[in-house]
Amino acid sequence: MFSTQVNIPHSLFEITFSDRILTLGSCFSENIGNKLQDAYFPTFINPFGVMYNPMSVCQGIRYLLGEKEFTADDLFQSGSLWNSFAHSSAYSATSPDETLQKINSRLLATQYFLKETNVMMITLGTAWVFELADNGKIVSNCHKLPASRFNRLQ
Repeated sequence: MFSTQVNIPHSLFEITFSDRILTLGSCFSENIGNKLQDAYFPTFINPFGVMYNPMSVCQGIRYLLGEKEFTADDLFQSGSLWNSFAHSSAYSATSPDETLQKINSRLLATQYFLKETNVMMITLGTAWVFELADNGKIVSNCHKLPASRFNRLQ
């Protein structure tokens, strides 16, 4: 049987159970975050839901470090749901108040957790960035709206 031996040197960076870990980014970030939580690591997972591109992750970090509170002006209605372009559909709800409660309570909890965080894992899924065609605002999630509403940046 053929095999290739690979020597992996010991890393200078180690994660221990005393580390507080924040994951941001793609679905891999969510999956690895769940594995860490299952192993009892103090972990906060994707506070905006899954985000795939670097611009959306950067925008999310800015929200976490700033004093942002989302308002009804940050939402849009599609069908019976109220959504945020900065969040996945996990934060959508049938009323603006419920959507904002989900978004802002998670944002506040993450900001609190971040003050003690010493490990941040960021995973990216794509370099493609989408913006709203009518105002150029970068979106993290298109919420299955028609492609004509967005421009793809490269």
